[in-house]
Amino acid sequence: MHDMSFHDDHVRVQRTLAIKTNVPNVCIARPKMPETVYIVAGGPNGATPALTISEGATVIACNSAILMPRPFQYWVAFDHRICNYGWWNQLSAPRVDCIHKLFSARLLNRLSMPPAVRNIKADYYFEYLPEITWPHGNNLNGVKMPRAQFLDPTRLRGGCTVSGVALQFAHYGGAKNIVLCGVDMAGTGHWDGYINEDKYHLCAGVWPWAEPMQILCEEITKRGSTVWTMSNTALKLPEWKHV
Repeated sequence: MHDMSFHDDHVRVQRTLAIKTNVPNVCIARPKMPETVYIVAGGPNGATPALTISEGATVIACNSAILMPRPFQYWVAFDHRICNYGWWNQLSAPRVDCIHKLFSARLLNRLSMPPAVRNIKADYYFEYLPEITWPHGNNLNGVKMPRAQFLDPTRLRGGCTVSGVALQFAHYGGAKNIVLCGVDMAGTGHWDGYINEDKYHLCAGVWPWAEPMQILCEEITKRGSTVWTMSNTALKLPEWKHV
């Protein structure tokens, strides 16, 4: 089991790009996606189905899912604190060097700062503000962002977890079928057995970000990219059976 324990070093990190970099903004570079794209996140429900996806498919890993024993073409990492998780230092160079790495501006800022952390070089970065806002157990006073504002092609909005970022990335790249795997949106477990100890409020076991993520899926589907799931999830999505 990979160590995902969180060791906060309390470094203050700006949320928008604050460094000079040659790393291109992914919303300007806009890599072209094939018709079908898979997004694999770290939920335990996706651990087995993820291994059934064809090796020739285009697959995006979210956070620690990059350590699953299968090939990936893209890796999306969002939270600037993940470079303090134990699994970050367990990534081998051969594992990540051949994968297109997409990091948030805030994570890119963090990787340029002391104290020293392992600097994995990004291929693209993205701005994520303003985030999608929605009232939930962690923010009861949150403002309901109008559905029409959930999508903005100049950024990959935060607020719906890293899976939501990957979903926007695939959509803007032109994918017609976006298939989620391991996007459980429920519970505190991970694919490798780790139990998340971060304190956030679950509603009947469901993540507080499930409702805005559901809306994001619906808005993306309205705009021509159908969102599917191939593993059990709290989201209400059609089942994908064409692996």
